[in-house]
Amino acid sequence: MAKVSFRLVEAQRPDNLLQKLKRHLLKHGFGDIEVVVLQEGYEPCKTSANDPFVKYVAKKLEEVYGMAPAVWPTNAGTSPIYTIKNWMGTPVVSGGGVGYPGSDVHAPNENIQIGDYVRSIKFVASLITSFR
Repeated sequence: MAKVSFRLVEAQRPDNLLQKLKRHLLKHGFGDIEVVVLQEGYEPCKTSANDPFVKYVAKKLEEVYGMAPAVWPTNAGTSPIYTIKNWMGTPVVSGGGVGYPGSDVHAPNENIQIGDYVRSIKFVASLITSFR
């Protein structure tokens, strides 16, 4: 048994990738392998780093954290946020994280620091209240 997880990029679709995986296995003599989908796939989505909303959120992050944020064009994370971007046409961002280099993300001893958690709460509150 093996668990495989794909992180999609723009223009890829979960159903299409699943079919390609199955064809690949069949082509290489592994047609007897049963592929079981454990979770429905999420579409990829991406908001341009030049989008005004991205710049607005970056400004709010800088106000709370006291330094300009690093803006990454993509993220290996997966979430249903694509419904907002792809289906509603509304730009999306992810920001104000609580991790630090020793967080051991997704490990059994994953942890955060209280100060990071508090700053993240302040960022979200600042962002939400700015939309008055």
